[in-house]
Amino acid sequence: FLTVFVIPFVLVGLALIGKVGQNLLKLANPRVRLTLRRSFVRIGESVDLEWRISGRVQMIRDLQIYLEGKEEADYTRGTDQCTDKESFSTIRLAHVTNPLEMISGSTVVTIPPDTMHTFRSDNNRIIWSIHVKGDIKNWPDIDEEFEILVMPLDISWNDMR
Repeated sequence: FLTVFVIPFVLVGLALIGKVGQNLLKLANPRVRLTLRRSFVRIGESVDLEWRISGRVQMIRDLQIYLEGKEEADYTRGTDQCTDKESFSTIRLAHVTNPLEMISGSTVVTIPPDTMHTFRSDNNRIIWSIHVKGDIKNWPDIDEEFEILVMPLDISWNDMR
């Protein structure tokens, strides 16, 4: 009986040790740095994006950079707090397979004109972010997310008349 009782605890302990090991391996991953030319971008506008990856870039087999707009909503179901997340826009910015081209590069980020700007309230959020995903063989992959600020269009009183 004692052996059967201890088995779940041993399995949970092994899973935790595995997760710690995986996180330690991630510390040796190449480092990604993104630079936007401006601190924010308005709906319908474009901004230059530069990336630089330091470390063992040759480990990366496939690098993808994309822009994602998503909506998050918090609500209560009975006594549980829930958060729903739904992506409403995903735009590929770069897809690189040559390690020499992964070290650094640039692209243009354009916010679609028919979307929503960044928004935060108590229970709802519109979040724009740039994702960097790098596939590394036999190693934990790169999976980074960088939030950006998307401002609404500049509307003046003269435009509303």
